[in-house]
Amino acid sequence: MIKTLDTPQGFFDSIPSDPAENISWRMTFHEKVAKDEGLQRVYKELCWADIKILFNSAFWVYDAEAPTGFRNRPFILWPHQETAVDAIHDSILNQHNLVIDKSRKEGATEIICKTFAGHFLLDPESQFLVGSRNAMLVDKGVELINGRLIGLHKTLMHKVCYAINTMPNWIKPDVLKTYMSLQNLDNASVISGETTNESFSAGDRQRGILIDEYGRMEHNMALDINDSVHDVCECVIFNSTHFRGVEHPYNQLLTQKYGEVPVIIMPWTDNPNKNIGLYISPDYDIIEIKDIDYYRKQCPKVFNDIKSMKSFKLSDLRRKHQTESWSKKLEAIIFVADGGDSNEGGWRSLWYDDRCRKRRPRDIACNVDRRPRGSGSSVFSPATLHRIEQSTIFPP
Repeated sequence: MIKTLDTPQGFFDSIPSDPAENISWRMTFHEKVAKDEGLQRVYKELCWADIKILFNSAFWVYDAEAPTGFRNRPFILWPHQETAVDAIHDSILNQHNLVIDKSRKEGATEIICKTFAGHFLLDPESQFLVGSRNAMLVDKGVELINGRLIGLHKTLMHKVCYAINTMPNWIKPDVLKTYMSLQNLDNASVISGETTNESFSAGDRQRGILIDEYGRMEHNMALDINDSVHDVCECVIFNSTHFRGVEHPYNQLLTQKYGEVPVIIMPWTDNPNKNIGLYISPDYDIIEIKDIDYYRKQCPKVFNDIKSMKSFKLSDLRRKHQTESWSKKLEAIIFVADGGDSNEGGWRSLWYDDRCRKRRPRDIACNVDRRPRGSGSSVFSPATLHRIEQSTIFPP
């Protein structure tokens, strides 16, 4: 295990991704490192070089939806989260702004707060600010009492404090938690919280700022904040889903209307729990499957002959095999072959189709698809606009 400490990438790659194996690895590793100050210094240097190491080897995440006994889980990054953590770390080190365009429940807020926590731990005298649209979302009853973290878990300060409080004892700093503030008593770093009003961060100076759920702010408030925050910090991270349509300042940031700013996309299609059976419908009655392996396992007699991303006509496929003894297996596989009308030509999957059956179209557009047009008001429906685009817009 210790041999892998030679390089940040080598060490990161050696950390198990299976939760049970990861927990066992952590116990063995940190027991050894706790007794060796030299290894402690090397470990911290590696974490600073590649902060993803902190996530997979030391950070934990709270899962309120998990059953009793499984709500505190080792944080093991998914591949698209790894890319986002690298970008957040780089934006802090090199002091530039960043916009995160996310689907809901992809862990964007968690990884920003925990990346800030990593800098709070490893970078002495660093100052960070986290903000959201009301105080209850920033800090509500978050306290450390007898070593136990209590308070509203959805708040930004809880996410930060949870990262620090669940770390191995040998690396956990002495901290002082007060309302809207967490101070590192070992190195004088501070993470503070504030509501995002028209005076957000005014007169302040910070190493990094998180503006959470920027797309849910009122239009004028969002403009005021964007016009004032850049004199406070060179690294402002705007994180949100779409909520108020294409003209909202959040979408204007994404489309570079306010100047060039890097954008990190965290879509549901990169989530391994949601992209099973991934496919698309480029036209009416037409299907193209990306995750062909899933369907080959369900009905090999049909899908072994279909190549990944090769178009086929759904009605012809069903008609061709309707008399076969195993045809019910094919009938049980449901595709939505609407030519992309319902989601502007976007991807679908088993998880996605299930959500579409249970939720309103605007909800899907806002929180799943990252579609600004579907999240706002329009004279024409998204399906009509999509069909007009398909029939009138062509490559030059």
